[in-house]
Amino acid sequence: MTTRFQDRYDPSGIRFTRLDPGNDRNQGLLKVLDSVLPGGSVFHVFADTPDQYEDLIVVLIDGATMVRFDLPRDFSYPDIGAGPPSNAEIEPFAVVRERAGQEQRKLLDRAALDARQLLA
Repeated sequence: MTTRFQDRYDPSGIRFTRLDPGNDRNQGLLKVLDSVLPGGSVFHVFADTPDQYEDLIVVLIDGATMVRFDLPRDFSYPDIGAGPPSNAEIEPFAVVRERAGQEQRKLLDRAALDARQLLA
């Protein structure tokens, strides 16, 4: 018997790693993330929301740190250009988790567990 339901808390769809970024966009995000907070091995992209003039990006790094920043719409992902975004915010995972609603908390927890397992 097959199920028609999918696990909506499966973090693999929002994950990329330093060893396997997967595509040009993630390679560019990796460069931007390194300009904001160097290091990290496992990245979960929680938001990549296009706006009229900029994209909001929210990434969990190694299940421990959340980074939020905006990128201009004309940003070229293969190369970061003028350095780190000026509006980058860095917060510990626990602080972000505390503010999150129940549904988002489940995905946050699964992503953090996923990162720990990959790092082990």
